[in-house]
Amino acid sequence: MKYFVSIIAVATLACLLSACPLDGTSKLRADLGPYQYLGLDPQLSFVVQKAEFAPAESQYSAPTLNYTINIKQNNKEFPLPKYAVAIVGSIQDSQGAEIDTMRLSGEVENGVLSVSDIDKLYGSNIGKLPASQVSQLKLKIKSYTWGPNVEHQPYVASAQAGG
Repeated sequence: MKYFVSIIAVATLACLLSACPLDGTSKLRADLGPYQYLGLDPQLSFVVQKAEFAPAESQYSAPTLNYTINIKQNNKEFPLPKYAVAIVGSIQDSQGAEIDTMRLSGEVENGVLSVSDIDKLYGSNIGKLPASQVSQLKLKIKSYTWGPNVEHQPYVASAQAGG
């Protein structure tokens, strides 16, 4: 009996490894669509081509960041040609201490993305720094998350539901 269970376990494992549809696995994959790849890493690398910080122009304004970041997918086997990426950047002083973080996003297509913008840094700790220190700040990429681009229609509650 022990050998019989072992043989079934080995056969099941071999079938799964060879992508044999067992108990609806192919249906499950179809239902998951691009979400079936969430465990994979596109292995993105980042080059901060430009990160220019400027102090606030007045007491009612905010510091600005003019940046360009180039992103490259290094996992050649990654199955999706297009996906969304959310990036967390670390804003650091001249000694490398983190002053604040920023978040940005984009869409990687065919393994590349270039993100460029001028952002007002409202509510950030940078506004507390002397103007002379703001221009010396650096931007480093801290982490990223990715997800498939799947569009959904907005949910509309029926008129009978509430009142």
